[in-house]
Amino acid sequence: MRDTDYAFGVAKIRYNELSLLTAQETEQLISCDGVGAVLGLLSDKGWDVSVGAGESSAMLEKEADKAWDLLKEAAPDINVLNALIMPDDFHNLKAALKCLLSSECPDNLFVYPSITPPDLVFKAVSEKLFDTLPKHLAQAAKQGYESAMLSHGAGRLIDIVVDRFSMEERIKSAVKSKVRVLEETARLSCAAADIKIALRSAATGKDAEFMQRAMAESGLIDNADLIESAQKGRAEVVSNISTTVLSDAAVPIGESDTAFEKWCDEAVFDIISAERSSAFGAGPLAAYYMSKMIEIKNVRIIISAKNNNLPEESIRKRVRKAYV
Repeated sequence: MRDTDYAFGVAKIRYNELSLLTAQETEQLISCDGVGAVLGLLSDKGWDVSVGAGESSAMLEKEADKAWDLLKEAAPDINVLNALIMPDDFHNLKAALKCLLSSECPDNLFVYPSITPPDLVFKAVSEKLFDTLPKHLAQAAKQGYESAMLSHGAGRLIDIVVDRFSMEERIKSAVKSKVRVLEETARLSCAAADIKIALRSAATGKDAEFMQRAMAESGLIDNADLIESAQKGRAEVVSNISTTVLSDAAVPIGESDTAFEKWCDEAVFDIISAERSSAFGAGPLAAYYMSKMIEIKNVRIIISAKNNNLPEESIRKRVRKAYV
């Protein structure tokens, strides 16, 4: 498919970018006196706040669904953008596997939008019909199920197995798409996940074998070096990262996990910002969706902070940059 085939879609996205929260509007949300005022401003921007403050997760999920529906209208081939929501498929797979083991209903744990209908995922794992799942999920479902059946720490083992598949398959999908922002953000997300594994392992004394099993190859950092540094402690992880292409992450990693999480989101922002001047291709569509996800995360942070009576300055430190 040619980049010019996306001309109509990009125009549609440019119009909808006008509804994104600006930096000034995000600041207004931070300054609001309580959750009610936050919801009032969001309503003015077209958000469906009818579910109320007590159901903010449902409100945020609706915004994500709306953004994906917009992409489906704008993209000549939505499958090109599957890497954007592929992690949701793997989240739903983990929910299905864990609920199968605990005999609980997973419906309230599923997230949307997703490539694969969650009920199909649950049916496949409950009936052990793994081959009925799409290719990107089938092997993860099979290995996740088999690993869980052989382990006492089933939930954690499911996370390890499925999360690695999620990172690997997202990168494969992004590379196949030939959309720059998809590949760069997929690799960044994978590297960030590997770093978090190293940090947790350094804190809990997990061995090299555990880390090798949990990490995927991002193509940005050397996992062998990362694992070696993790065995010597957090400070060594920071030192290792300072010598890589992600050297800018070293300072926030040294500060806290929260600071590193914010750095990751703002690194994504820097990647997608280049698409604001693009007139063709799938890049602007992907950038819009990722910017919307950052916006949703900001609203989640602000609502949570207001519910916990955190001061405005504390909220500002947590909030990410706005795309517009």
